[in-house]
Amino acid sequence: MVNWKMDFCLSIFLLITSGFVFIESLKIPKVPSEFPKLISLLLTLLAVILMLTAFKRREEKTKETVYNFYPVICVILCLIVYILVLRWIGYIVSSIVLIFSVILILGYKKKKRVFIISLASVTVIYLIFKIILGVPLPMGFIFN
Repeated sequence: MVNWKMDFCLSIFLLITSGFVFIESLKIPKVPSEFPKLISLLLTLLAVILMLTAFKRREEKTKETVYNFYPVICVILCLIVYILVLRWIGYIVSSIVLIFSVILILGYKKKKRVFIISLASVTVIYLIFKIILGVPLPMGFIFN
């Protein structure tokens, strides 16, 4: 069971985030701003529900859980590297490496299958965006 303090802190963070999204959506014209406003209000509602359930559970005795943040930190670092190298090596190579790395970090052991999944997902996304929708994807300085 998750510690009630973690849920309470998460609910505060979600309330701040939803408030920020709502305030920023006020700067957008009326019709396009409806979706962000709706999402921020839904997020506010869910954050309040989380806060109330955290308060209800604060009297319960729970054993302290040791969290392993190593995979989370590794995935965040992979995303930062992905953002930095995307422009130079392009969408295809950097996305295959990102997906492959993240799946392995999260604990899947079969590297051949992970590579096939990475290659297939990048191919499908490339076909949808580049070929069907005509959206340009970064090809990188190396491949241009």
